[in-house]
Amino acid sequence: DSNREQLVKQLFKQKQCICCELSGLNFSGRDLEKFDLERANFANSNLSKTDLRKANLKGANLRGAMLQGADLRKADLYRADLRGADLSGARLDGALLDSASMDGSSAAPADVQEYE
Repeated sequence: DSNREQLVKQLFKQKQCICCELSGLNFSGRDLEKFDLERANFANSNLSKTDLRKANLKGANLRGAMLQGADLRKADLYRADLRGADLSGARLDGALLDSASMDGSSAAPADVQEYE
C-alpha cells in the first residue's frame, strides 16, 4: 500500500515516525539507531537483527514482533508492549523497560539494568 511505503520512506529520511502504523512490515537487519519511534505500531513486524540502539520506543506496540538478535542497548522501552515478542538473542543491556508489558515474550531478560 502506497501510504505505508511513504511512511517507511519518511521514517528513514527523518529518523522519526511517531504514532506510525508499521505493523507486519519487515525491518530485519535495518539501522534504526537513535530513531524516534514513540508510540509506533510494530505489532507482528520482523525486527530481527535490527539496530535499535538508543531508539525511543516509548509506548511502542511491539506485540508479537520478531526481535531475534535485535540490538536494543540503551533503547527507551518505557510502557512498550512486548507481549508475545520473540527476544531470543536480543541485546537489552541498559534498556529502559519501566512499565513495559512483557507477558508471553520469549527469552525475556532476567537482569536488565536501567540507564540514566
